[in-house]
Amino acid sequence: MKRYLALLLTIICVTISGYAQEMNMRVSISTPQLQQTDPQIFKRLEGDLQEFINTQIWTSDEFLEEEKIESSITIIIREELSNNTFIADLMISSARPIYNSDYKTQLINYQDKSVEFQYDEYGELKYSEGSFTSDLVSIISFYVYYIIGADYDSFAPLGGSKYYKKAEEIMNNLPPDRLLSVDGWSSRDKAKSRYWMVENATSSKMVNFRHALYQYHRLGLDAMSENPDEGINVVFEALGKVESTYISYPDAVVLDMFSKAKFDEIEELFKPADMSTKNRVDNIMLKMDPAGFGNIKSRRKGK
Repeated sequence: MKRYLALLLTIICVTISGYAQEMNMRVSISTPQLQQTDPQIFKRLEGDLQEFINTQIWTSDEFLEEEKIESSITIIIREELSNNTFIADLMISSARPIYNSDYKTQLINYQDKSVEFQYDEYGELKYSEGSFTSDLVSIISFYVYYIIGADYDSFAPLGGSKYYKKAEEIMNNLPPDRLLSVDGWSSRDKAKSRYWMVENATSSKMVNFRHALYQYHRLGLDAMSENPDEGINVVFEALGKVESTYISYPDAVVLDMFSKAKFDEIEELFKPADMSTKNRVDNIMLKMDPAGFGNIKSRRKGK
């Protein structure tokens, strides 16, 4: 009996140890204009953020080590308002693997400008659901949930809904004065803001686009190892849904995010396509990102 209990305990421990937190986030901090703050503070911040993100349990699902969501945040410190208050640009990216291949497709490639936050090197970064602890924790937790939402949307129809809602709750838990005085959270920031990111992700007007994300990734890219022609046809159909969303909601920030993350990939995917299909894809992408996809077309002509 003792040997049986010992064996059972071993099996349980091995099973539990096989699971991990959801995020594999790489954090890097750049300080090109640093003047007064001790550089070691940012080294500690880098480590604190990475530990905070990668050890926090963000969902109720079990993740194997190899299933962790690959992502990164680069923080570029642009201004020092005091010895613990900073203004920075954030570069956020995430990717997910494609079935039966070594390829990883980018889901998010986004720049959040003029982010203001405080960091106490002796304080604790702690996420508390339903409450506000600090600007830094709110911003980082918002992006973690947004990354998880995008990842889940790529694996199941509208699979990320509850995680987008979590991001929205973080925004709603901000003190009113922070919503009014801190850039990035306000609905008045029409061009790009966290407000509009989560508004788009939870809007009924974007359901067709979110279905297109699932179709593009799970039914299209994931199918290419077994049936490349069918996979590329599904991706092409998904881009049609993206275009229809653009027609009805041309200012949606998530469409800009999609084009920034995908235009290089889409160019490669449709290189072997016939000219009619290429032109159709070009027209779709040029609508959403004239500068970005226009550069690709220029490179293509220069070859």
